[in-house]
Amino acid sequence: MLHETGVRVNLRPLTAITGSNMPKIGSEQRPIIVRVTSDDRAHYVAQVCQQNGWHYIIGFEGSEDISDLENALNPPLPMQSTKVERNIPCPCGSGRKYKKCCGS
Repeated sequence: MLHETGVRVNLRPLTAITGSNMPKIGSEQRPIIVRVTSDDRAHYVAQVCQQNGWHYIIGFEGSEDISDLENALNPPLPMQSTKVERNIPCPCGSGRKYKKCCGS
């Protein structure tokens, strides 16, 4: 599909790139990509990635960005929610039962 600027745009369904279909960071399909400013920092990143068996790409550019490495070391926790029983007062503060208020 051609965008109005003349650039070819590849449109894929959103489900193809999100959720459980997305490759794990550090895998061959989705390597860790970092930008560093010094050789020492590059050696550190390479060492950490090799210890964990991760694939990585290191670039030397003006500003440092190691957010992919930080996300691999500290993955985000899945969202936690508490189940609200239907017969208790609604947490919104209305005083009505949850099943008659926000649970309907």
